[in-house]
Amino acid sequence: MVMENAQIINATEARNNFFSLLEKSFLKKRSFLIKKGNIPMAYIIPISMVKDQKESQLVLLERVGKLRKSMVPTSNSVLLLRKIRRYE
Repeated sequence: MVMENAQIINATEARNNFFSLLEKSFLKKRSFLIKKGNIPMAYIIPISMVKDQKESQLVLLERVGKLRKSMVPTSNSVLLLRKIRRYE
């Protein structure tokens, strides 16, 4: 899977080098995991990999949708991340 080989970068580095990351992802088929502190926040993956994994993404979106419905409204993103991790 593409995300297992993702290069880990911090959020500041991602912000400062965003267009370079996009270029590397698209042209060199590289993936990046963006973390803020020790919390994984986002992936940047090549679009070609998204097309290849469309079915698994739909399953993931369905799971996240179920999780959102089960949660009470909150502005605490750390709490949200912890609940998502437990849900998996």
